[in-house]
Amino acid sequence: MLLFSFKGFSQCFNSGGIGDFESGNLTNNFYIGTQGNGSIATTTDEQKKGTQSLKVDVTKAGSWEVRLYNNTACDFNKTINESFTVSFYLKGDIGNVVTVSLMDNTTNDQKENVEITSTDWKLYLVHFQSKTTSNQGRLKLIFTDVGTYYVDDLSLNKYDCNSTLNGTASIDDCGICSSGNTGISPINSCTYINIDPTDPNLVYEGVLESDISASKATFYRMKKNYVSTSVSGYYDQKRAAASSGICIRFKTSSPIIKAHFQENLLLGSDVFWHTFDVFRNGEFYGEFQDLDFEISNPTGELAYWKITLPTFSAIEFINLELLTGYTLETITDSNKPIYIAIGNSITHGQGININSTAIGYPFLVADSLNYELYNWAIGGSKIYDGILDNLSNDISPDLVTILWGYNDVHYSAGDNFFQTSTFPKYETILKTFARDYPDACIMAILPTTTTNPINTSVRTIDSLESGQLQIIQNLQKTYSNISYMRGTDYTDISSLNDAVHLNEDGNQRLANGILAELPCAMVTNTSVLMSERIHLYPNPTSGEINIQLSNGGRMKSITLTNINGQLIFQKNLKGQQQISSEIEQPFGIYFLTITEESNEISTIKIIKK
Repeated sequence: MLLFSFKGFSQCFNSGGIGDFESGNLTNNFYIGTQGNGSIATTTDEQKKGTQSLKVDVTKAGSWEVRLYNNTACDFNKTINESFTVSFYLKGDIGNVVTVSLMDNTTNDQKENVEITSTDWKLYLVHFQSKTTSNQGRLKLIFTDVGTYYVDDLSLNKYDCNSTLNGTASIDDCGICSSGNTGISPINSCTYINIDPTDPNLVYEGVLESDISASKATFYRMKKNYVSTSVSGYYDQKRAAASSGICIRFKTSSPIIKAHFQENLLLGSDVFWHTFDVFRNGEFYGEFQDLDFEISNPTGELAYWKITLPTFSAIEFINLELLTGYTLETITDSNKPIYIAIGNSITHGQGININSTAIGYPFLVADSLNYELYNWAIGGSKIYDGILDNLSNDISPDLVTILWGYNDVHYSAGDNFFQTSTFPKYETILKTFARDYPDACIMAILPTTTTNPINTSVRTIDSLESGQLQIIQNLQKTYSNISYMRGTDYTDISSLNDAVHLNEDGNQRLANGILAELPCAMVTNTSVLMSERIHLYPNPTSGEINIQLSNGGRMKSITLTNINGQLIFQKNLKGQQQISSEIEQPFGIYFLTITEESNEISTIKIIKK
């Protein structure tokens, strides 16, 4: 019996050898390194199969020190584009990471991190496609976090790229797992066509002005003139020019899409993180730090894609590449309601370590409501009524939120700044939006939690909130479309990444609060077409929801979970086409999963307010 199915590779890992760790002499087949930061040995303490497993104790965290890989006696041949699947059983502390590498001698060809998700034995699979041809192929495992790990039944190509035991699927020339039982035909010639920024089927959201040509697209979330100059004492030009909130949407059935971007360092700042978040059919697909990345849709089904741009870089779009024979399809829902988020770095996205638009509260609100987001926040800014210069006939907001003033407390010229600048400008902003857009919902967000609430006896977060609240309440006597919420009702110290900026959980909690407190009945409270087959309304809802299937669809069951994945209810149905149900839980975001008799499954986000 071969524990390592090597297809003609070296037969080092036969029964009784290192693959099942039944032999006590690891050094026959593996190089072991610890640099004094732990130990690696076989043990009878734990085992998935047989009587022994590999035990790894890490006493000091490190990026490469505690490791093992097969030695020269066990080198195997590999060719470029060849498929490899590494499988092993693993047990340890949840959250600890093992880095698995496919190597060319001592050089990494491919690597992937495996995070432990269970304290019990669990099978983990890692799929690779070799980038080189070599007769010195090796596997390496690195144990990076402090803790105890157990490994058993380490195998190569025991499973195929579709995770099928003894399967025959493999990665084709385009990097797609095909053949076997995948139902996907392999592509033998992988060539691409260029989709330049002028393509009419590309939808750019959160872009007020732009310079678009066949060679690149430069986006401005506010007016070009506004983001091209700084206003001393109020905002910095390079932060104003950043791409926060901007996204690109498109629809295609191409199995592979390559996306290309670049930074404009003349317009924006040079920052370390620039996270692109990608969504497929409304579901999170993945995040990328590189300016050039590849996304895949192996089944070739028509898919809706959305790419969000980083928060603090000025990003230019170069092009997409699709597989030859594929094109972009027209997106019909390009005219969404508009949400403008105004503020400083809290709204801009400063507290998010990886500078991701998709984790910030403005995106979470817009995504939940299916609104188009314009993020007009500028990190480091003070309240400045010049923001109104960005209004024009080309944009008519349906929702506006304003969370602004922390820098007025801590970085203004003196104690009279509140009276001479902060409060008059704040009032002008609120009044202008409320007067000029009477059908819009204007939500003033009072200060969120901070551990640094005092600058002087006059300039404090409490005095800022008191002054803003007085302005809001006076304006409410004239304008019924102004409302407010207290940021501290939805944030606390655990919500912070530093003294004031919200972490990922804090952004989510604030977004939930905004959605719960919106008083405007016009916010997506009519029937919304969630797909070609499913209508769910109202959404947001105060509790009752109505679900209707068209095109002859019939429901088998519905399941409701909260934002943490906890089950709220599950109902088995009898083929109904229309039902009503009640969400009795508190306000927040929920997910309704509908299973049809055809076994087609759809998940819809619901807001309880």
